[in-house]
Amino acid sequence: MPYTAETAKLDALLRDLGPEEWQEVADLPWHGGTGRLRPAEVLCHLAAVDGYLALALGLPDPVPAGPGAAPAPAARRVPPQEPAARPPAPRVPPRVPPQGGPYTGIAERTARLIADQADLPPQSVRARWRRQTHDLVRTAALAPQGNTPVDYGFAVLPLRDAFVDRAFECYVHGEDVARAVAYPYDPPVPQHLRQMVDLAVRMVPRALADLRAARATRPEPAGAPALPPAAGRNQGQEQDREQDREQGRGRRLRLVIDGPAAGEWLIPLDGPEWGPPGGEPVASMVLDGLELCQLAAAHRDPDRLPVGEHGDRAAIREVLHALPLLSRP
Repeated sequence: MPYTAETAKLDALLRDLGPEEWQEVADLPWHGGTGRLRPAEVLCHLAAVDGYLALALGLPDPVPAGPGAAPAPAARRVPPQEPAARPPAPRVPPRVPPQGGPYTGIAERTARLIADQADLPPQSVRARWRRQTHDLVRTAALAPQGNTPVDYGFAVLPLRDAFVDRAFECYVHGEDVARAVAYPYDPPVPQHLRQMVDLAVRMVPRALADLRAARATRPEPAGAPALPPAAGRNQGQEQDREQDREQGRGRRLRLVIDGPAAGEWLIPLDGPEWGPPGGEPVASMVLDGLELCQLAAAHRDPDRLPVGEHGDRAAIREVLHALPLLSRP
């Protein structure tokens, strides 16, 4: 299970951190900006989002209730793992940038949990997070099926996909922490990486819709690369596109993943108003699986990523620029 492997890997990294390393600040880039959190605060963020799975499985929410909300069930507490005489870390202002839009819930939950655990020693925060990961895995093992819906507030995923999503974020932020403390950090094993790639690819149509909606409502900033839908297409490609529309047939792009997570996917490029996707793919794109995941986490520049491409370049560029929109705070 990817989630089990990635949480264990992050826990192994945290086990080796010294007092000074717990005070390092990690950069957490996403498509809307960059959060800056200490390792214990990163764990609060991971635990806050994992709380959506906890709620779906009937477990207590680790995040304290917000103002005016009904109190959440009391979570089990893990005693501090460090001597009481140890001075607490200096209080610092939250470094999660205020967010609007669909991710407000995540930002607010993260901020509340960070505030709730601010006076705890880092190893106590780590112990609570680790206890929660074990509870999630044990409870999910008893679930009758993997399609229990998990509501993130901005999207609903079946439980099995939600665990892959959580494994992916755990890997990404584990690498963020490792970078901050100058520790090595291994990528996911091939079979787990392939599940992460598969989930990201299945979410590309939603990201494409978000990208097009953003273009329609917000002008491109000065100096940004122009990305109109037809950019880079020749007259023949435009005629083919119109023919597909007349025939009620959406376009597709063939994605070939290279490296340990090797595989091939067909990505629908057009919305449901075009009808079901069909016909020959309008373009092919070859990309390393780990690089695709880094791009989906907004840790890569889509204009500088090494990509093998054939066919409709505009379609390829659109997919590359849509992938980082899968990232979130």
